[in-house]
Amino acid sequence: MDDFEHRCWLGGSYNAGIDGQRVAICGFSHYSDEGDDPDLTNIVLTDVMNGARYRFFVSIAQAFGFEDAVSFWPRVLFFNFIPTSVGVSADRYSAGSADQIERGKARVLRLIDEHRPDKLFVFSRKAWDNFPLTVEEMRGEPLHGALKWGIYERQSGRKTVAIGLRHPQFARAEELRAAVTAGMAIVA
Repeated sequence: MDDFEHRCWLGGSYNAGIDGQRVAICGFSHYSDEGDDPDLTNIVLTDVMNGARYRFFVSIAQAFGFEDAVSFWPRVLFFNFIPTSVGVSADRYSAGSADQIERGKARVLRLIDEHRPDKLFVFSRKAWDNFPLTVEEMRGEPLHGALKWGIYERQSGRKTVAIGLRHPQFARAEELRAAVTAGMAIVA
């Protein structure tokens, strides 16, 4: 197994965030027909910032009320749950290996501690179903509200609210926008 992982995208205005909140966005995975590269996430987001209209990234920006990538993506942290490519184009819907999933769980917790997001939006049920347990789940309690959100307590003692949403490919735009609006309003 590769000993690297994809570096996350850290927008230059991440600390200013969106409405004063630091926001992290998580997808599930990358795939590549050209071999894996630790900078793949940053390569893709640079393409998006330069006008590439990948539906996943455009839909997420719009769900937050932004009409263009240039205004949205500099404000957030982005990473995929699976830390390396799941394979080539034919593997794009792969669930990832057991090793990738375990590494993904550790990656989530490490990135939360390192970057201290106030909110973490997971735009993949496949990722959310494999995420590390929230504080609520470790206590045997259900997740909160209709959004089924939970909390991660960071090493600093502060909290990150995590919300699992559908992949934009499978969600209606207005429902995704409503879920993001509700998620941004959560106070933990």
